[in-house]
Amino acid sequence: MLFLALHHHGAVTGCVRQTDDGLRLVEEKKNKSYALEPGSVDVKPGDRVELKGKKSSGNGGAQMFEPTRVVKSLGSCGAEAAH
Repeated sequence: MLFLALHHHGAVTGCVRQTDDGLRLVEEKKNKSYALEPGSVDVKPGDRVELKGKKSSGNGGAQMFEPTRVVKSLGSCGAEAAH
């Protein structure tokens, strides 16, 4: 999408969550949820990370994110879940 002008082009920061459909990344700034392409990077549920990659729409218009690398590991999402 050409109209997006992001400071970190193609990077998303958020928490990795386990769902019935696999891993999802919940973006912090926009509270958007992306299905993560399996096997592309090594992340686990509960990780707070900044990932670089490509956003797309999957089956049924679901938001997908295909990470190419972990930019930063920012610790755990545990403290956030307590709020």
